[in-house]
Amino acid sequence: SGPPGSEGYGTHIMMAERGKFSFVEFHWMGQAFQMGRYPLHFHLTGVNPDSYIKGCAIHVTFNRGVTVHGTHQALIKDNVLYNHMSHGFFIEDGNEHNNVFENNLGMMTHVSYSMLNSDQTPATFWIRNPSNYFRHNHAAGSAAFGFWFDTLSQAALTLQLEFFNNTAHSNADTGIWVDIVDSRENCLAPDAWTVGVPFLDSDAVSKPVHQNAPKCGGKRVNFQFESATTWGNGMHGITLFETGHLHIVNHRSVSEPIGLKVWGVASDNWPDETNDWYGPTVMNSVYQSQSALSSAGFRMDCSLKLPWDDTLFITGTQFIGPVRQ
Repeated sequence: SGPPGSEGYGTHIMMAERGKFSFVEFHWMGQAFQMGRYPLHFHLTGVNPDSYIKGCAIHVTFNRGVTVHGTHQALIKDNVLYNHMSHGFFIEDGNEHNNVFENNLGMMTHVSYSMLNSDQTPATFWIRNPSNYFRHNHAAGSAAFGFWFDTLSQAALTLQLEFFNNTAHSNADTGIWVDIVDSRENCLAPDAWTVGVPFLDSDAVSKPVHQNAPKCGGKRVNFQFESATTWGNGMHGITLFETGHLHIVNHRSVSEPIGLKVWGVASDNWPDETNDWYGPTVMNSVYQSQSALSSAGFRMDCSLKLPWDDTLFITGTQFIGPVRQ
């Protein structure tokens, strides 16, 4: 811990160009109530494939963990983030793309009332743009969400690049929450896309200004969330809200009230084997109601909670054990 009186006020590191960190321990980091004072912060560095944070331990932080802001193609790999306030692995503006988040572990994500409204329901991984790579990550013990695609409207149609073999468990609300990801053909996030927030005396509220944002509206394309594992979350394993042709493939859900909840999908037609499953699909997944967790009070009330009038197809999926509804 820090010296008496330093609670909420720690070191912050901001990289305005490239940054390379390997196997470093960071403790008592970030500054509460201060926008931009994050423990590790890539700040408006643009296309930056030479930057990385690898194998680091980041624990007891007061304002996020790792922030990727206006930065593209950075590598965030093999890190542990523990006991932090507000969103943890944080994609800030929504123009950030082609970054790789691989084999990271985030635990104990706490509520913050000093930052964004969304930090009152924080996510260990807060994702504004689906055009990034997320593979082999774990999120556990968040006050709300493990992974939250809180998608920026200008990024909603960009191509989902990868979401593979990620695990979310023991989160108070939902393991993986996905808002409005609707990938379109050839819709890429341009490197020249910038987001600025001008502050003018005449403004009651300053609003972001986007330059060179993607302009897409073409054909929907299938995209996958593959081999996700969720268990023991407080409400839902996965929640989908108005997503496009998303394929939930090999989802494993164990002992949580609702394995998969779909509030709505945006689809062009019913998917099936005759059209290469062109449309939203749940396939080759397993929903298991009972396990060793049951003795600790974990239970499944409903395997799949689905809309009654949308074009969602379920195939090759197993339901194991009784549920309470």
